[in-house]
Amino acid sequence: MLLLNATLPQAHDQTTRNSSEQLSRAITAIASAYNASGPCDLLASLFQATRAFGVRESAYAHVIPDPEAPPRVMVLLAFDPLRSRMHRHFASPLDHPWLRYARDHVEPVLASTLHNGHRVHEESLQLGLLFDSVFIIPTHSGGNTGRYGALMLDTATEGYGIDLSACRLMAHSLARELHDWWMRRTRAELQRAARLRSEDVRLLAFERQGLSTKQIARLVDSSITAVDSRFRRINAKIGASNRRHAATRAAIHGLL
Repeated sequence: MLLLNATLPQAHDQTTRNSSEQLSRAITAIASAYNASGPCDLLASLFQATRAFGVRESAYAHVIPDPEAPPRVMVLLAFDPLRSRMHRHFASPLDHPWLRYARDHVEPVLASTLHNGHRVHEESLQLGLLFDSVFIIPTHSGGNTGRYGALMLDTATEGYGIDLSACRLMAHSLARELHDWWMRRTRAELQRAARLRSEDVRLLAFERQGLSTKQIARLVDSSITAVDSRFRRINAKIGASNRRHAATRAAIHGLL
């Protein structure tokens, strides 16, 4: 698991009360997420967006499944240390109720509206912390890969309110940029490590579609033996034990 944490100052920048300036700052912060050079730079963008949105704290978690290994979880926290520590007592980040909600849903929701199975309740009360104001925005990859994430914004503020409608629109954009950034990063990592050719990707796409070796051989004008041989080479490149897992891994990382 990759965990990066930055602490937001307690006081809000008063200029965030100006809606037009707030929008401008939010757009700048969201755009900076796209151009982030690495995870630390991405965390800085999340930090800036949190300030620009006028919310108290934020976090983003991104879950990358794998057919032959435990899921990887990338976590960015723009949280107060005490509140951050409260969320780390789970045996796995995947056990966190908000991530469980994000895994199974696409609709943004306030934590206060979740049923008990998705609420951080007893543990937070023990620390005197309340999380009902947290706005959860799920993100998902296509292709039925099981890759997902969640942006979480604590909309509680001191002295003035948050326009949840505007916050929802900005949060959607930020959540999507954060998700897509991780997609681009791991796709580039896999492509760099595996050095797949376009012909390899085409074979993996056929496998992902569920085509048989005979069907694939006919489509690529090759023999069954040659197709099997090419898949063995592809499996070795990707580090998968079989071609079904190789295709799944390629799809998870956005190569298909």
